[in-house]
Amino acid sequence: EEEVEGEATGEFEIVRSSEHLVVKPITLEEAADYLTSSEKQFIMFRNASNEKICVLYRREDGNLGLIETEQ
Repeated sequence: EEEVEGEATGEFEIVRSSEHLVVKPITLEEAADYLTSSEKQFIMFRNASNEKICVLYRREDGNLGLIETEQ
């Protein structure tokens, strides 16, 4: 993952990643399988069961957290 130009906000710099995400429809189980079998910290995806854009992420307690968007 290569970092590209950043943007200063005052307290910190936001560094844009050169990685582009494709938000494709997959199940929550598929997203969890992907995340647990990779070194990634999160996966953004479209939930195949409800079409919501979601983020599944690793929690500090070892579990996975889910953020769903409103439609």
